[in-house]
Amino acid sequence: MLRGHRSGELVFTTLLWPGGPPAPWPRHLARLEADAKRIGLVPPDLTHLAQDVDRAVNGIHGLPRVRIDLVAVGGNPWVEPPHATAIQIAARSALTTELAPEPARVTVGDAGHRHATVTLSPKQPNLSLLLARNEARRHGFDDALLSCTGGHLVEACTSAILVGIGDAEWLSLGHSCGAVASTTVQALGQRSQLRCGVLGLRDLPSIRWMLLCNAVSGARAVSHIETHKLGSPPSDLMAELRHLCQAPAHATL
Repeated sequence: MLRGHRSGELVFTTLLWPGGPPAPWPRHLARLEADAKRIGLVPPDLTHLAQDVDRAVNGIHGLPRVRIDLVAVGGNPWVEPPHATAIQIAARSALTTELAPEPARVTVGDAGHRHATVTLSPKQPNLSLLLARNEARRHGFDDALLSCTGGHLVEACTSAILVGIGDAEWLSLGHSCGAVASTTVQALGQRSQLRCGVLGLRDLPSIRWMLLCNAVSGARAVSHIETHKLGSPPSDLMAELRHLCQAPAHATL
């Protein structure tokens, strides 16, 4: 076991590998490097990472799901910086439920369903996220919405949040709280409808629709926030987000 597995000094990204790098690939690389630096890792040379992933997915049937970890190696985690950073690649075939997930029911927590209040920085394995998701599922929900210490919505347990609050106004949440940048939402580019925003728990009734966005599912619609039923997000937006994740980069140009 490497040092980072014991100490938590590792960062990761998860994505699909549709016959080659997907369109958001450069954003995944940039986020890995930035997150590694933020926790004191020296980013390794990622120049040939795409070729390494190609080798790792060779022989996998279906659409490969890949997780890339940058992990601290060597030295005492309590008294010295790591000696190096290892690259680890894990790959398997993506599940059908990951590629075309059913609409989700989510909770934000109340006296009976406590949500996690977190301050997020790099994309690291986070026990609070796991506990929040397990608690949500124990009460019959698919996921939990997380808030920062200021009471603003940040993200779901494994996804960024994109919401619609008007006829043509989309809010990407969590940026003001230091949440990890979503490679999937960033891939939408400079859309006139899209802006970074802030919503508190009291603002939930103003949400018309919500998408949980990540680099595997693309986008998953939220049908209910607890008992509050949401409308349907734009179908063309959902299709575009899934295409960005599930098609190779050359097919999206």
